[in-house]
Amino acid sequence: MSFTMRALPVCAALTLVAVGASAANDARIGGVIQKDFTGATGMVVGNAAKDLYYRDDVYSGETVATPGNGSTALLFQDSTRLQLGANSTVVLDRFVYDPGSQQGDASIKFSKGIFRWVTGEIKNKEAVKLATPTATLTIRGTNFKLFVDADGTSILQVFDGQVDMTPCNNGEPRSATAGQALKTTPSCGISQVGLSDVPRDPGVDGGGGGGDGTGAPGGSNPEHSSPPAGRGNNG
Repeated sequence: MSFTMRALPVCAALTLVAVGASAANDARIGGVIQKDFTGATGMVVGNAAKDLYYRDDVYSGETVATPGNGSTALLFQDSTRLQLGANSTVVLDRFVYDPGSQQGDASIKFSKGIFRWVTGEIKNKEAVKLATPTATLTIRGTNFKLFVDADGTSILQVFDGQVDMTPCNNGEPRSATAGQALKTTPSCGISQVGLSDVPRDPGVDGGGGGGDGTGAPGGSNPEHSSPPAGRGNNG
């Protein structure tokens, strides 16, 4: 048997793996619910960044970013809401949800910027894995704000519920409840801080974006709904 013939099954297997990985990355996990476009973009692996408009879909593996003075708001399949303020970047690794059992699995990485997270209907909240460059967050029925500085310093403010914040992904966790704030640093330190130390942004603190949370993201507006490779609204 020639080398070429022996190599064919291997090539076919690699092709199937690549197709499977691509399909996983292209899974729709939510959509944009902010009506006003202020420059937010989304980039799925293997595609160029595209503008994100109201009711556009977002996908597994997508990186969502906002410019200075920009913002956007996303709604995931269990009605979890994520708002991004100015100069913010988040990686949507995955968000899988079964409405029948209300069980799911999620992984979100907050790279930099300022964010507001309001947990939806998912029951097994311990399966929602949230991370910054200097911390991991475990949520327990939660509404919180998160600021991530350029050096990875992360400041958490809890409005409702409880969040356990673990520095450097394997340090000693600390809990914050409503009205409390925690800070982690690149040196793996964690401390409680005052609410006045938490940055503010109109995109997450009100007064920005125009998202009312009532839109039906993804697919209900043919002008602003398409798969990742063809998102390309406005050309």
